[in-house]
Amino acid sequence: GLVLFTAEKAKGSLPALATQRFMEQILRSQQGIEILELGAIAGPVDAAAARRLGTEHGVRTIIVGHIVVSDVKPRISVAGGLSASAEATVSLATRMLATESGATVWSQSSRLRETIGSIGLVDGQAVFGAQDPQEAYGEMVNRLVWNVTQDFRSHYVRQ
Repeated sequence: GLVLFTAEKAKGSLPALATQRFMEQILRSQQGIEILELGAIAGPVDAAAARRLGTEHGVRTIIVGHIVVSDVKPRISVAGGLSASAEATVSLATRMLATESGATVWSQSSRLRETIGSIGLVDGQAVFGAQDPQEAYGEMVNRLVWNVTQDFRSHYVRQ
């Protein structure tokens, strides 16, 4: 089961895009598996919630992710026309929980510092307001997801 990723200090479609990219990468890396999309879940997914979700949906594991946007520094330029962007640190932490025990069986995180176009700051939270989320922060999400899904890809060791 895959729960829609949550976000801290970020609004917009960033969590949905990251969840979708994570699922695509896992399915590409582990052919033949099935992922049941569980959507958004109210509250944190702790051991009790993992056991409940497992019973309700008939899944053996639950994958959750959390995105944090921090250190947002807006940049405004008036040279050659008005343009705005921001530099931000974005991290993605993911976990897989066994639904029988509620224990974490896998965990991975990644953190990037990026200049992001089409970002604003409202009440101290980053607002990703681009018409096309892929264009605004798709490459950053791709790199974060690539980093956290490395354990699912085949690796060859020369001996």
